[in-house]
Amino acid sequence: MKQTAIISSGNVYSKLLSPEELIVPLRLKYRFRPDGYKFTRAFKAGAWDGWSYLITPKGYFMTGLLPEVITHLTELNISTKLQDKRNRIKPGAPDVKGITLRGYQLDAIKECLKHERGTIEVGTGGGKTEIAAGIISAYNAKTAFITHTKSLRFQSAERLSERLGYEVGIIDSSTFNPKRVTVCMMPTLASRLKNKDRHVLDFFSSVELVITDEVHHQTSAQTWGAVSKALVNAYHRYGLSATPYSTRGEMLTLFSHIGPVVYKRSSATLREDGVNVPVVVQMYRTAGTAPVAFQSAPFPEQYRKGIVENQSRNIQVAKLAVSHAEKGEKVVILVVQQDHGALLEQECNRLRPKSSRFVYGLTDQDERASVEKLFKRGAAIMIVSRIMGEGKDIPCISTLINAAGGKSDRETTQKAGRGVRLSPGKTFLTIIDFVDHLSYLHRHSKQRMRTYASLGYQLVGAID
Repeated sequence: MKQTAIISSGNVYSKLLSPEELIVPLRLKYRFRPDGYKFTRAFKAGAWDGWSYLITPKGYFMTGLLPEVITHLTELNISTKLQDKRNRIKPGAPDVKGITLRGYQLDAIKECLKHERGTIEVGTGGGKTEIAAGIISAYNAKTAFITHTKSLRFQSAERLSERLGYEVGIIDSSTFNPKRVTVCMMPTLASRLKNKDRHVLDFFSSVELVITDEVHHQTSAQTWGAVSKALVNAYHRYGLSATPYSTRGEMLTLFSHIGPVVYKRSSATLREDGVNVPVVVQMYRTAGTAPVAFQSAPFPEQYRKGIVENQSRNIQVAKLAVSHAEKGEKVVILVVQQDHGALLEQECNRLRPKSSRFVYGLTDQDERASVEKLFKRGAAIMIVSRIMGEGKDIPCISTLINAAGGKSDRETTQKAGRGVRLSPGKTFLTIIDFVDHLSYLHRHSKQRMRTYASLGYQLVGAID
């Protein structure tokens, strides 16, 4: 006789009720070793085996993992009987204002409504906010749209208001104005939840639909887990990202809180669709020579001496930026550290007075918006920090200079994505990057080149 597993399901947690003997094999199936587990005090002391389990010894697990568990049980020839305690909301037809949704965006919305929760993996420039607007418009539900940075909060609120046809609410460090649809800052939600703020607790209990933007940022954050668990009445949950996970642990954590990938469209496919422009990557060898004394130095010291304070490299970056700007191109230079951006701004303005402005995390929002407006209208060079590493939408960029280096495939993909969007008169994007000398930096340069190649970008260089 075919075995049957009975599972009770709620908005946040599900539980395997029977048979209990399935709990142990399921725990072994859905576990992972976090990065750096060997270096934790608990592991070194023998108090922890290094495994993170997504199913408890009593059979509880987060409901986002339910589709995966059911699929796995089916593969074992075990049927599932679900005791579903959730309240579904029947969706209507999507109604997005001001644009005609592309075919793949309609497909994404359709799949999301069909699966009722899950992850949307669409390449940069694919219009994930428009997909979110389509999902929101289809549900008559109290909605939280969660972002992780102020710049994305402002952009998302503006775009959603435009696409939905009504004003959305805001929750951030300075504003608490929830509405039918509210754009929320994750750090604010987490802080208020930790302090048991009554207003935010009432807001959490009212939310029926939650959409998390750039969801890959949250997979390792305990704050996100706490917020996710506090949204007790949110049955419908979605996550947006071009790069939702890069490790098994991130994947399982994401699936637990939200659900598996229900729709995917790659950056390469978006280029084939004519949504994004082709990309040419020019790799330049860093000017000057690497000090032998720093070849065996720790990475932070190599980064500071080889990138941030490397005068020859900074002059090289500035000359390339000014050269492209003088051809009428819109140039964005990406940095990580504030002092690096300041040095490059000084060097660009020395070569071409008043040609560049530096925008970073502490820049006032009004000033930031003013600089971006000037850039779109005619200013030549904008230097930006992590605030434009992802999600920020400035389609007119024609040349993107990665002065920051970096190793992460995800960050390289996200940085490149800032310039791939179509814009009038723009036929391709030029990315300028560097092959650095010092040991860590050189390996990172090679890794970025592999990432560019994997994205289907045309690679030219290294160019002396």
